[in-house]
Amino acid sequence: MKSDAPISYLAIGQIVGPHGIRGEVKVAPMTDFPERFKPGSHVFLGAKTGETAATPAVIGKARPHQGRWLVQFAHISDRNGADRPQAAGENESPEAETAQQQPNIPADLSEGELLDLLRLLPEQHFTQPPPRYTEASLVRALEEYGIGRPSTYAAIISTILEREYVERSEKKLVPTELGFTVNDLLVKHFDSVFNVGFTAQMEEQLDSISRGETAMEPVLRQFYDLFAPQLENAQRTMEKVSLEPEKTGESCPECGGELVIKQGRYGRFVGCSNYPTCRFTKPLVARIGVLCPKDRGELVERRTRTGRVFYGCANYPACDWTSWKRPVAQPCPQCAGLMVLAAKDTAECTVCGARLKI
Repeated sequence: MKSDAPISYLAIGQIVGPHGIRGEVKVAPMTDFPERFKPGSHVFLGAKTGETAATPAVIGKARPHQGRWLVQFAHISDRNGADRPQAAGENESPEAETAQQQPNIPADLSEGELLDLLRLLPEQHFTQPPPRYTEASLVRALEEYGIGRPSTYAAIISTILEREYVERSEKKLVPTELGFTVNDLLVKHFDSVFNVGFTAQMEEQLDSISRGETAMEPVLRQFYDLFAPQLENAQRTMEKVSLEPEKTGESCPECGGELVIKQGRYGRFVGCSNYPTCRFTKPLVARIGVLCPKDRGELVERRTRTGRVFYGCANYPACDWTSWKRPVAQPCPQCAGLMVLAAKDTAECTVCGARLKI
């Protein structure tokens, strides 16, 4: 479906430019594949899609949003192909805008002049990665990109959990090694299909088919013409990946083989590498550095069969102490009882109920 010829799109909103583009322009409808919106692509901006006397433009940036594309244009010309004249003060060049933002330098300050140090502020800033998705924030992102419907959000989340592409950790969805591997392979070999823009576009087309506004065959033919060559190439060239089990550094108490971390129906567990000859298994526990208030054993992180995290004593079943809330090492300042996280920055005592900021 790729073509070097420019295509007209309906532009909605105010077009600003061509230098130092600040505003975004909604471009609709999403009737073509995402490669049309790659940086450097040529499009025409007109009063309606397909208009011949349209305004040529070059895309600078583009991203999908609620089934449409939000585009920043790197260059906009008039309908004769010349640069569009700017209004006074409109979108000055980046150099001029940067110069305006720079502080005024005193006229009597010369290059190389020695200055007195009045104050030194030692500040250090680290770039923080974006936060992990929770189930709620993932649903908001799906809504923003126009993917799925309210009736399908629960199925989407349960599928990625059941296939073990992600796992729950402190209410966050954390990708597993399997999830990273599958994602990397699919994006590498099906880049035009496995992206949010294509998915949102296909949702709109399927809705249009269900309403009787669009014929099914042309939509399927257009998709298959794109997908079939990629599928054939993937079947021929996609590398086979085997995930090596993570070693625990412990020996099997039954046969002396290496113990490794395995993935089962109900989550990860420790098993013998000599399976099926040796069938030794034991739960995989994550120690949290807090002692059990009941028998002074170690508290560990466990999971229910549905994947929900809880905390219990490592001496189970001899000790049945459990908590849904994560215990903290700091004892209660009032009664020395065990404290658990009640909120992001608040701990609560399991004995006297006192609350403390942490």
